[in-house]
Amino acid sequence: MLQRRSWVPARSEDLVQTLAAAAAQRSVDANDAEIVRLGMEPAHMEELAGYIARALGSEREAAAVAADVTGFRRRFGGALRYVRA
Repeated sequence: MLQRRSWVPARSEDLVQTLAAAAAQRSVDANDAEIVRLGMEPAHMEELAGYIARALGSEREAAAVAADVTGFRRRFGGALRYVRA
C-alpha cells in the first residue's frame, strides 16, 4: 500500500489509495491489459512513467502534474479497447 500523503486533498488521496490497492491485487498481466484497454501502447509508457515519477517527487510537482496528466489522458478519447487476457 502507498503511504498516505497529507498534502494531497483527502478525496484525491482516497481515490489514489483505492486504485493502488486494486492494482496491487491484480497480476502484472491484468494490469498490462488494463493499460491496453485504455488505449495506451508501449510508446506511451515512458511518458506515463515520467508523470508518476513527477507526482511522487514532491508536493509542488504533484500539484503541477495534474493538468499534464489530464491532457495525457484526454489523448486517448475515452474509447475503451477490449483485449483477450
